[in-house]
Amino acid sequence: MSKLKDLTGQKFGELTVIERAEDKLRNNGGMVVRWKCKCSCGTEKVIEAYSLTSGRTTSCGCVGKQRSAENGKKNGKQLTGRRFGRLTVIGDAGKTYSGNRKMWLCKCDCGNYTEVPTISLTTGATRSCGCLKSETSKETCISREKHGMTKSRIYRIWSGMKARCYCKTASGYDEYGGVGITVCAEWKNDFEKFYKWSLKNGYAEDLTIDRLDGKGNYEPSNCRWATRSVQNKNRRKFKRGKKT
Repeated sequence: MSKLKDLTGQKFGELTVIERAEDKLRNNGGMVVRWKCKCSCGTEKVIEAYSLTSGRTTSCGCVGKQRSAENGKKNGKQLTGRRFGRLTVIGDAGKTYSGNRKMWLCKCDCGNYTEVPTISLTTGATRSCGCLKSETSKETCISREKHGMTKSRIYRIWSGMKARCYCKTASGYDEYGGVGITVCAEWKNDFEKFYKWSLKNGYAEDLTIDRLDGKGNYEPSNCRWATRSVQNKNRRKFKRGKKT
């Protein structure tokens, strides 16, 4: 059997061997030689001889932690000040998310602050504090305007008009939004303007919104309030026009 090499006093990276430590028994019955070492950071740790001589272990673990911290600072500098959609990264939020994901404090263009994981920023999964989704909803069929008329018939007509043009799951979308029919910006983004136009142009509880040109969009110059029978005649006329 070869004589055990004395490692006392030798340096391996940040580690200096102090003395022989108690050997460890392997599961197969063999013994593992171990040495007590002192790291340059002051921490003492028992390490297997092979890990020292092979270069596998060169510190108590502080070097790896330091590198991680430096990388974190580096990444922090890379994200701080950057824009992702409507969000501007202010700095490290000082906390982590599920799976130890770093969180960033961000300021949205709307003025709100929010904390977002790194991956959500870099992949584009999060682009605002939530206001973007809210505005998108308002632009389609989920508007929540505070005018006190959300339960009225004319508001339902306005919502249905936008739903047919912008909500892919809405009934009739294939015949409206699916073929490129839209709602003019004036009406799409402001119910009150649609409401005022309706009152000035003959709106009544027994009338429905009708497009003069079946191929045209929902806009003041192409719309009127008509009875169901008049509207159906106009639709049949439009359908005949498509066939010729």
